[in-house]
Order: sequence, then C-alpha cells, then structure tokens
Amino acid sequence: MKLTNAEKWLLDRRRSSCSQRQYALAWGLSLRDYQRVEAGEKILPRSAVPRVTALRGSERCLIMRLRAGWTQQRVAQEAGWCRRWVMLMETGRAPCHELIAFWEC
Repeated sequence: MKLTNAEKWLLDRRRSSCSQRQYALAWGLSLRDYQRVEAGEKILPRSAVPRVTALRGSERCLIMRLRAGWTQQRVAQEAGWCRRWVMLMETGRAPCHELIAFWEC
C-alpha cells in the first residue's frame, strides 16, 4: 500500500502515541497547521516527511477506512459491530483479522 505524505504523518504521530497538539509542538507547528498537514492541505518539505516502516494490519484498516471516507460508526453498522470494537481493532488493542476481512471483501 503506497501512503500519501499526510498518511505518513498520521501514522508516525499515532505510533509515537502523541496527540495532534503534542506532535505539532514537537515539530514547531501550530495545531491548525499540523491538522492541515494530516489532512493533506499543507505540504511540508520532503525531508521532513516521516519514514514509515511496514504497516500493521490495524494501520492498513485505518488507512482504508479514511480513504473510503467512512467513520468508525459506519464501519460498525455495516459489519454489525459496535463502534468501540472498530476503534479497538484500528488501534491494535484487539485482533483485527475480522476488520481486514471486512475491507478485503
């Protein structure tokens, strides 16, 4: 899966367990500017883009959901789960094989 720069920023932030505010501060950006980076609305120099190693299954599912423009609630409704279960699978705190199967159908 080829990631956009915005997706790389999102994944790097999530892997570091930082809030958007904390991550923005670490990069010397305002919160609003960092939010624009994650949304793909603001481009930073290529040298600043984080390197992201191989994706975990949970991260692939998150990226697929975001690319589809779906909320966790919509995934939950379509799959017959609760939203919290989707959140747990996307964050890697629950096995995500069911979520992977959902997106691969």
